[in-house]
Amino acid sequence: MGKSSSRFLRSGSAAVLALYTAPAVMFGFAVSAPAAAQDYTSGALTGSVVDAVGAPVAEASVELTSEDQGFSRATTTTASGAFRFAALPPGSYSVAVSSPVGDAGQQNLQIAASATANYTFIVGEGSSEIVVTGARRNLDFSSTTTGIAIDLQDLVARMPLGRSLTDAALLAPTATAGDTTFGNLASFGGASVAENAYYINGLNITNFDNYLGSAPVPFEFFRSVEVKTGGYQAEYGRATGGIINAVSKAGTNDLTVGLHLNWEPDGLASSSPDTYRDRNRSDKRASFSAIAEAGGPIIKDRLFAYGLIEFRDIKSEDSSILDGARYIDRDNDPIWAVKIDALPLDGHRLEFTYFDTGTTRLRKTLAYDAATDAVGDELSQTRYRGGGTSYIARYTGNLADWFTISGAYGVSKERFDYQTTNNANFVRDERTGAILSDQKLATIPTPYATKREFYRFDADVYFSMLGDHHIRFGMDNEQNRLNKVEVPTGNDGYDAGGLASAPGGVSYYLNECGAGTPQCDAAGLVPGDVYVGVGYGSVGGGFRSKNRAYYLQDEWQPTTDLTLNLGVRLDQFASDTLGGDQWLDLDSALAPRLGASYDVFGDGRMKLFGNYGRYFLPVASNTAFITFGQPLSYTEYWQTDGTFGAGNVPNLTTQITNWNGGQICPEPIFGVAGPNCNVIATGALRDPGQAVSQNLKPSEEDEIILGASYKLDDRWTVGLTYTRRRLLSYADDISVDAGVRAYCAAEGIAGCDDVWTGFHQYVIANPNRDIVVTLADPINGEATPRTVTLAAADLGMPGASRKYDAIEFTFERAWDGVWSLNGSYTWSDSRGNTEGFVQSDFGQNGAGLTRDFDQGDLMEGAYGKLPNHRAHQFKLWGSYQVTKELLFGFNASLSAPRKFGCIGNSRGGFDGTNLGYLYGAWSQYCLGRLQPRGTGLDGEGLESDWVKNLDVSVRYDVKLPANGKATLRADIFNIFNFKGVNDVDQIGEIDFNSDAIRPEYGMPLSYQRPRYVRLGVDLIF
Repeated sequence: MGKSSSRFLRSGSAAVLALYTAPAVMFGFAVSAPAAAQDYTSGALTGSVVDAVGAPVAEASVELTSEDQGFSRATTTTASGAFRFAALPPGSYSVAVSSPVGDAGQQNLQIAASATANYTFIVGEGSSEIVVTGARRNLDFSSTTTGIAIDLQDLVARMPLGRSLTDAALLAPTATAGDTTFGNLASFGGASVAENAYYINGLNITNFDNYLGSAPVPFEFFRSVEVKTGGYQAEYGRATGGIINAVSKAGTNDLTVGLHLNWEPDGLASSSPDTYRDRNRSDKRASFSAIAEAGGPIIKDRLFAYGLIEFRDIKSEDSSILDGARYIDRDNDPIWAVKIDALPLDGHRLEFTYFDTGTTRLRKTLAYDAATDAVGDELSQTRYRGGGTSYIARYTGNLADWFTISGAYGVSKERFDYQTTNNANFVRDERTGAILSDQKLATIPTPYATKREFYRFDADVYFSMLGDHHIRFGMDNEQNRLNKVEVPTGNDGYDAGGLASAPGGVSYYLNECGAGTPQCDAAGLVPGDVYVGVGYGSVGGGFRSKNRAYYLQDEWQPTTDLTLNLGVRLDQFASDTLGGDQWLDLDSALAPRLGASYDVFGDGRMKLFGNYGRYFLPVASNTAFITFGQPLSYTEYWQTDGTFGAGNVPNLTTQITNWNGGQICPEPIFGVAGPNCNVIATGALRDPGQAVSQNLKPSEEDEIILGASYKLDDRWTVGLTYTRRRLLSYADDISVDAGVRAYCAAEGIAGCDDVWTGFHQYVIANPNRDIVVTLADPINGEATPRTVTLAAADLGMPGASRKYDAIEFTFERAWDGVWSLNGSYTWSDSRGNTEGFVQSDFGQNGAGLTRDFDQGDLMEGAYGKLPNHRAHQFKLWGSYQVTKELLFGFNASLSAPRKFGCIGNSRGGFDGTNLGYLYGAWSQYCLGRLQPRGTGLDGEGLESDWVKNLDVSVRYDVKLPANGKATLRADIFNIFNFKGVNDVDQIGEIDFNSDAIRPEYGMPLSYQRPRYVRLGVDLIF
């Protein structure tokens, strides 16, 4: 480092002063620089050096120094005055520029993961006296990705925020809160909450079983998170929603020790109104956590370590009216994480991350009498196990100015199983949804564990030919294993004659007869009479899958003002059955990613950009589990005398046999064999050729983005973006019986109607596309089943449709040490006939195996506003430093209502063609009339509330000895205790009874979280 550069880096106050006092002409004009490497864990710095009149300065020396870890890198500017630094770990940096024209620089320059920072440095007239001018940050022209990048360390220090990745992700303009059935998850671009991908330090921690959420990494371990809502480049994939990419904290040259205490007392929390399902006013919530963290150098400038451990005590109590139970939960297991960084040689970096999130939650279930609000005896104890161990090792090498490589290997494990002390049977009244038995669990998944093992390689090459190019290419490979078995609760030891995956109990369901209910007609029962379904189901085993991808991306600058992103990604998805046979081999999912950005005025302040991308979604392991885990699921039907025996099990009298639509029972439960059951799955190990269309395509989506960003000045930036997404193909299970009957009719083959009655063969396929499949049985006296092509027109299925359009306006006033303000308004329209991987209407989380497309009549009226549709969203957050010690922050939002329909029995009665009627109240019909999705009953509308929320925070700093600091914190969430309804009951009818609308129809099911307070203190030394 030269003498002038050293003087500049020591003169921090002068640099800050220069930012405010330098005349506007000194900032000159931005000159675009070559794009630089950025990936899951590293960022880049590009920039240019110009003189006082904006002319580029060639051969200027540029030195970059990490203020966190001490390493330095140097380069010289090109003939256009441009420079770049690639593969930089996130953190704070200083830049010193030396040239014959003059010197310049900048301290505390922030580099974020998966992003490129772009700066213009202005140097004065050449002289022996240094000229300090500061630097101007420009817009990033190398990227056409939309979303938000958050420095969590900085943000949570200045404003209230929930302690989860989802709470951070919901700050993104187009993100919406998903249905509470699936937990605290976000939807992006109209996709379901099960279509996102989550990463930390490059490790994919997405739950690949059903794609709902990610591993529960300690929140304080995160340093930053980038939420990509669209336009992500070719190295990112396996998502049709959003990408949540987090980077952890790391050790630096400064030894830091911290203690963070968080307390959410129940005494300062409010309650939600009661619903017909839950006694919310008696809820209790309390949590306390103590996080100890330490980081620093093991060898200065070369080896660093950081670690934390979080001790937790989380308690909750809930009373369910329908379950007749009081649930008391407690989780007090610690979780911990470590990060090691090594720089053995200049330009070479090794990283290792390890975290253990394994916990056990103990639930005590007590009897609860809603009429008297009395809590009774303990019914059971259940231990829920979650989380697990994960690690990733990574190498990055800057082999030359024009060549960088990186490689990574990692493993992520999670458990989801649980055990209960109650071995009684499950009994539910389908008329009301009430659980009548002391056993409140319908099924037990044991074991239930996932393991992902991955490796990847990436390389970056820089060269000039017809402009500047940054070629990035690589591959990544994931090996996934799901080990899961699920059986009903109960000590019956029933195994369906050896067909079951594991012995289990049977469940009982009370149903009410309606006009034309097939079971009731066969038994001579009249509307209003009660009959009982006795059901059994089991599924499971060990399942392997593989996801592999290759990508190539060229960031090309044909001119100084224009950047083109030309990329392509090849995704390959494969999966095996329980027996180890490959049932899925999708090896040609080719996804172009094309983008362009333009510096309108050539000064780095206004950016026009556009992007086209295609995204593919892997097939969830849940699909293999359900389809090839020897699934067994069927129900017998019985008359009852209205009395109950031990465990509140209904007393059965006469089996209902030979009812219209009945199927052959795989094995009698209590009754006789014959066509007396509703059979969902027979327990057979299915032939992949019979279960999967041989021309299957993965779920696929196209996206177009057009936008503009403008820097009003050094602090204010505004943006306007239009996003258009369209679902191109979707994979789900479909009944192909209608297509087989049509095929047989066309071929002149008799007898097919007796076998393919409507429920005989379900195939994973693409709706409204011809299906190539092997028939489940031989036909026409042949020895082996035929492989046939079933015409889409004969299947009676509409095509899968999901359309999303959005316009977002954003603004940001960057933090200047006094105040900041961020906000957005989004108008969006999400409509179609399928939500995607999950079904919020019914709370189905069987990714890729929802009710949608099971039968053609279930899709009648299914097109409309989808569950994640929110027409308008307003978001605003910021902070204000009142004094040196005192700071206030806030976070406000307003979301438009969700639209609901009326769900009932298909066409109001069974006419022989509407096989969806035999599913019960699962269609878009009520009172025998079609009720299109999202329109309520007879067009009268049904929707949630406008959900409004305001969180506020206060921080007060106290100096401690030895340069220590204590920060006293208070966050009040939903300070006005708004009680917005965010979910209502849209089930309009009881199964098989369309005589009247359920009295519970339209009632609230859940409210936004009521007011609560988080108190805390941070001690940093």
